[in-house]
Formats: sequence, structure tokens, C-alpha cells
Amino acid sequence: SEAVDAVVEAVRRLDVSAVAVGLLFSFAHPGHERQIAAALRAALPHTHVSASHEVLPEIREYERISTTVVDAYLTPVLRRYLDRLGARAHAAGLPSPSIMQGTGGVLPIEAAAEHAAWTVLSGPAGGVIGAAAFARAEGVQRALTFDMGGTSCDVALIEDGEPARTAATLIAGHPVHLPQLDIVTVSAGGGSIAWADSGGALRVGPRSAGARPGPAAYGHGGDEPTVTDANVALGRLDPDVVLGDAIRLDPDRARAAVNRLGSELGLGEAACASGIVAVANQEMIRALRRVSVERGIDPRGCTLIAFGGAGPLHAAEIADELGIDRVLCPPAAGLLAALGLVVAGERRDYVQTVLKEVHDRSRLQDDLGLMAAQAAREMPGGGLEASADCRYRGQTHTLTIPWSADRPASELRETFHAAHRTRYGDCDPSRTVEAVSLRLASSRPGREPVLAGRREGSPTPGPAVLPMRGATCWIAAGWEGERDSLGAVRLEHAR
Repeated sequence: SEAVDAVVEAVRRLDVSAVAVGLLFSFAHPGHERQIAAALRAALPHTHVSASHEVLPEIREYERISTTVVDAYLTPVLRRYLDRLGARAHAAGLPSPSIMQGTGGVLPIEAAAEHAAWTVLSGPAGGVIGAAAFARAEGVQRALTFDMGGTSCDVALIEDGEPARTAATLIAGHPVHLPQLDIVTVSAGGGSIAWADSGGALRVGPRSAGARPGPAAYGHGGDEPTVTDANVALGRLDPDVVLGDAIRLDPDRARAAVNRLGSELGLGEAACASGIVAVANQEMIRALRRVSVERGIDPRGCTLIAFGGAGPLHAAEIADELGIDRVLCPPAAGLLAALGLVVAGERRDYVQTVLKEVHDRSRLQDDLGLMAAQAAREMPGGGLEASADCRYRGQTHTLTIPWSADRPASELRETFHAAHRTRYGDCDPSRTVEAVSLRLASSRPGREPVLAGRREGSPTPGPAVLPMRGATCWIAAGWEGERDSLGAVRLEHAR
């Protein structure tokens, strides 16, 4: 049509590398959006086109189009990288790589190259998948994961050996409404810089020293005090241990950086260093409360699984604040995200808005059957797991409720009432329940790693340092720690 031709010509004049196409009701009637996307792809074969009905066929146009814009922005960059990666793997005689998604499952490289938004938060997702495998190996039913690296900290909830999931997150202020692991990220890591605000209060982050120049203790030119420098000044990091086979910590530089800030705040070296650690810990504790208390979960009934290069260093003190009595630090804690990528299974997620009342005549099973047929075409033999985004009629937001098509819709309604009471403290069984969207995941399981070793020796009482491969574990006062035959560390509160 003339309107489509005008759109194509306007995009041609802009000379852009990617286009996001989003129409108001494409989640229900994608025909017009398909027409525009097809015309753009035919006329501009070197321009990437992300169409919202392909990225996210779901109601709420702002979130859908925001997600599509993120996908369009990232996909050309990721595709170039993945094309090079795939070519190098082929030239080396290696299998085609699989790519981690934010859902914690992997995709073939070709599929991942089509939609970069599916890979958002894929790095932290790898750590959560590794932590979930460790939780299963240890027989832990409910755990909080605590992944602290150099620039950020990522936390999540695990129940019955499986990570919690969500359908929405916020990336740099932009809503991304795609199925993914329910991970909360805060800017608190070993490289986070400590500073004094205009009121003379000690603050930590969000600025980071990064890897270069890094903390003052690295000796690469950094002179601002970081969380790592505070740990060095407190004697919790061994200066004789070479980090990454390249960096030997310099305690004098670390103490000098901490003392400069201490002078500004009127604090001695030990008080300033302890304050830096305490402020950073509080930021991470707030994140852990978001994935536990704000989800209706009491953290005191959880085990804390600490990993990342800095996680085991802060875990005991953070557990103390949350009332947690047990901390597990997996073997090779600094590399657990990489292990999670290796053991993750293949996964594809599907969503479709239906907007139907939940009752046994609503034919939700038919809608789910169409999605299952698509999943069977794209991943034959995959195990299916379904859920529905439900709400009371008149509500804006939804709760995602597990459901199976072989169960009556009335069961979905009753499960929603119970979930609403758990999350919000009440429910109203007399109100009409509406299914907004149906969700389906098709997956093939990955490999279960051997992560549980034999306990060796007697517990070490704190305060003490236990070196780990790729990390350091700090046993705080009032705690005991022991290492097993695979290098994992278990901390228990000595009550």
C-alpha cells in the first residue's frame, strides 16, 4: 500500500542499521505489522528489523515496544559478534556454540543472533543456574544466591532447586518484558568506589574502578578507595596470593587510599575500612530482601549461596544481618557463572495474550495447544511447562501461576487466589479471575555437575580467612567454616 511504501522510503532516507516495528494491537492481529516488516526486509536487506509480534506478542504496548526497541538496538551488534564466533568455532573444528539467554537456558547460535533481547542478563543467569545445581547437590530446598564480582552484585531466589522467574525487568531505565530469571542487580562490587557525600556521610558506589585501573591495591594507577581496598586494609585478603596469575595486592596502596578517605570523614583506618564494607553490605542486603521479603519469603529460612570473586568474602556478615544461619560457597566460586553456562539445558519460551475469564468453558487449553504445537516444531521432544498471568478483573498487574493444560481451569483460579494471599496478604474468591497471557517453556535438561564433596578436617572458627580457588572466604566472628574435598566451603553460625 502507499502507506507502507512511505514508511519504507522514510526509513531508507534515515540510513539506519536497525528498525523496530510496533503497532498498537499486533499482539492480537499481527497482519499489518507483518506487512510492514516484510516490506522493510525486502527493500533494505542489510537493515535489521525487529517486529514486536515476533519479539513479544503480549498486551501493553509501551512495554512491548520498549522491548522491541532494545532488541533492535542490540541485535546488529550481537549478530556480528556471534557470526565471528561461529566462524572461528567452525574453522577450529569445534561444534557450533550455544548461547545463554536471560531465562537460564541456551539457544543455538543462529536463534540467539536473531533476537539479542533474549540474552539480556545472560551472564548473571549463568551464575544462578550454577547455584541452583549446587543447591540440588546439597539438598537445599530454599536458597538465596549472592553473586558479587568487581562492579556489581546479582541476587536471586531458588526454591525446590529451581530459580524464580519473572516476565519483566528494567534495563538502564527501559522496560524489557521477556521471560527471564528473577535477578536483582545492584552496583556493589569489589571495585565500587567509596566516597564522602556533601553531608559528610560515607557512600559506596555506583562508580567503579573496574579492572583498569582497578582498586588501589592492584597497583595499576588507581588511587580511590574501593571495597577491595577496605578488605585488604582489614586483613581479609592475603597480599601473598597472586590474583589471576598476574596481580599481587599492595597493602600499602590500599591503606593509603582508605586513610585519605578516613581523614576526610574523621575516621581512623580500621573504622573507615569497616565502614566501607558495612555500607556495601547494606546495599547488597537490600537487594536480597527484594527477592525474598518482597516476594513473601522469610530469608531466615533460606541458605545463602555465595559465589563470584567477592561473594564468599562478604557472605557471613550479610547472612548475620538477614538472620541466616548457613552459607554455602561452591567450589571454584569465582567461575560458577561459567559452570552454569556449561550445565544449562536448551530452552525456548513462548507467550501469547488471551484476555479470558478463568473458568472451565474459557477454552484456555485450546490456546495453550497452539503454543505447544509451535514449541514441538521448534524443539521436538522438549519438556513443556505452562503458566498463566492472572489477575482479578479490574487490576492492572498480574501474578504468574503455574498451570497444566490437562488440569481444569478452575484449579488455575484457586491457585491464583492462594498466590494472591501469599504475595499481598489477602484474596477475594468471589471476584472474577482473568487470564491475561499464557506462557509456555519448552526445555531439554542439561547435565548435573558433581559439586558435593566429602567433608574434611574440623571446622575453623572465625574470625579467619579460608582461601578458595578464584575467591577468598571470610569467616566472621561467631561463625565456623570447613572446606570439602572439592573445594567448597560451608559456613554455619556457631550459636
